[in-house]
Amino acid sequence: MSKKISAVALAILLGGCVTGQTTSFRAGAGQIALVRDGRPSVASDKAKTSVVLAPSARQAPVGARPSLVVAIQNRSAQPVTFRLAGVRAEQRSGEADGRSLKVFTYEDLVAEEQARQVAAAILVGVAAGANAAAASHSSRNPYVSAWNQHVATRENTEMMSSVAAQGSLNLATLEKTIIKDNTLMPGEWYGGVMQIEPPATSGPEQSSAYSLDIEVGGEHHVFEVTQNPIKS
Repeated sequence: MSKKISAVALAILLGGCVTGQTTSFRAGAGQIALVRDGRPSVASDKAKTSVVLAPSARQAPVGARPSLVVAIQNRSAQPVTFRLAGVRAEQRSGEADGRSLKVFTYEDLVAEEQARQVAAAILVGVAAGANAAAASHSSRNPYVSAWNQHVATRENTEMMSSVAAQGSLNLATLEKTIIKDNTLMPGEWYGGVMQIEPPATSGPEQSSAYSLDIEVGGEHHVFEVTQNPIKS
């Protein structure tokens, strides 16, 4: 038994542990691999449009949603429209190869945040009730009990205000950063953050890959993306 345990421990030490994941791209025809601010990126040029893709963070937790910064340029003399409905993501690794991955719209993410805020408000309400009940029974001295209730009320108010403020900040961040449907005028650049359903993996130490097809003005920019585990 001890030999088996030692063998497992040695394997763990030699293999290291996965601490996160990074994103890399494989440039295809008409594409150029780049490095922007120390992060890998890729640029795709077509006759009328250009698209540049980069991860929104240098690394992310294992299994997190891919979050990509997308920049689009209209190189034509006519307006072109970008729509999230024209974006397709598809798994390119493992047993789930070929499975469609959800591309989250701004409306999807707002609905998620609002649901999170409702859940947070319920939890805060439960905590506030428990806090108030504890304060009311904290002492037989009416003056001490009144003071404790005053402190509990103030703490509950601060807690509720903090949750509300964080919720407002989260919604404002989504409004500012998430890419949305947009018509680009000639020569105009437009961009934002795009979130995608995580591709499935056979384990935390395995890489995963997916393709991303971004259609703009009738042109398709297809990117090959890999999520790579980081081992310490």
